[in-house]
Amino acid sequence: MKLWDKDGVGVNELIEDFTVGDDYLLDIGLIPYDVKCSIAHAAMLNKAGIISDGESEAIESAFKKLLCKYDNGDFVIKKSDEDCHTAIENFLVAEINDIGKKIHTGRSRNDQVLAAFRLYMVDKIQSLCNKGKYLTESILDFAYKHKTVLMPGYTHMQKAMLSSVGLWAVSFAESFIDDIEHLMYIMGAISKSPMGSAAGYGTSLDLDRDFAAKKAGFASLQVNVLYAQNSRIKYDLLVIDALKQMMMTANKLASDMMLFTTSEFGYFSLPSGFTTGSSIMPQKKNYDLFEIMRGKSSSLNAASNQIFSIGNNLVSGYNREFQLSKKVIMDSFKTADEVVTLLAYVFENIKVEENGLSAAVTEELVATDKAYDLVKKGMPFRDAYKLAAEGIKYGEVIIGTKGLVKNRISIGSISNLGIELLKKRLDCIWEVSTKI
Repeated sequence: MKLWDKDGVGVNELIEDFTVGDDYLLDIGLIPYDVKCSIAHAAMLNKAGIISDGESEAIESAFKKLLCKYDNGDFVIKKSDEDCHTAIENFLVAEINDIGKKIHTGRSRNDQVLAAFRLYMVDKIQSLCNKGKYLTESILDFAYKHKTVLMPGYTHMQKAMLSSVGLWAVSFAESFIDDIEHLMYIMGAISKSPMGSAAGYGTSLDLDRDFAAKKAGFASLQVNVLYAQNSRIKYDLLVIDALKQMMMTANKLASDMMLFTTSEFGYFSLPSGFTTGSSIMPQKKNYDLFEIMRGKSSSLNAASNQIFSIGNNLVSGYNREFQLSKKVIMDSFKTADEVVTLLAYVFENIKVEENGLSAAVTEELVATDKAYDLVKKGMPFRDAYKLAAEGIKYGEVIIGTKGLVKNRISIGSISNLGIELLKKRLDCIWEVSTKI
């Protein structure tokens, strides 16, 4: 039975198909979070004297039974249910009769879905950050292992200055640390409970909303009951844009790997199991994973625009369009999870092609260092710059790279990658996140 059905007339099948869409299928993923919020809601009703201790215990017991069915794959949401909230309440009524009918007191599906989906997003962010931390640590381990292997650094896609495999890798590690820190901040920002806000205008019942927020595991309470609804797309957009930042890092890494694994560069390679082939060219080994990674990462830009467009120009209060953001968010989390997991696997298997890198480290990469060498002897930089340029022009052997590496000791440079500093920063972020 639909929760809003008053006269048994029902809804036209075409209308139901259109308005429900695949929402009832997506909602399977929300069941644990809805149950958690519903148990907290029942406790709030009990605290307010609306349901008895015995009724509260019966409700919690029924919810535990529901979760067992869910864990075993036996809990089904039908299209006629529209969503998990209806299916859950119908289950409760079937299990504990009239007691089950009391669970919706002081709530609306508006705040019910909002609470469940926020806990879902918080959980998914935490899971993604766990995997991001593992990826970052894998990159830092890779960087340390290959910290002395030199490679060209590029600007404008042209050889520019001396770099190293370690320097290149750590640049991505620090970027992912920024992404994780940003995600953690967003996790705290959205972990605000809308419970008790009902349809968006509160109720005439004396409900302890702060109690329910803590019981459900939210970091804090969203105070204004109307803003609870108005913030839905806003919070969704905060999440999607934070995911987009992480995928921007992944996109650049994938682009570098596509370039540096070509035969023209030959800096890195991966085992054959990471490549695909061609149906016509027998020699081909294609790194399709990085191409798909770039495409999937870019899809989050479209997701961000989609979320913004769904929420733009809506009046205050709940709007049914909100439902459409759910799939976009869920798909985006899936993409980010896949990409981060795969990249960790990549860094555990990259082969550094030292011969190719050594051949690429040519004399022009140290032209700036030659200029600085002259500066150290008292020559003005602009004069030293011109002399170094002349040396390159006439093909002079300028300066050896071995000594230059030792000279680059400022933090973040080739000989001082700052790996331990970044590990400490990552650990510090993690300590803060556990408090959230």
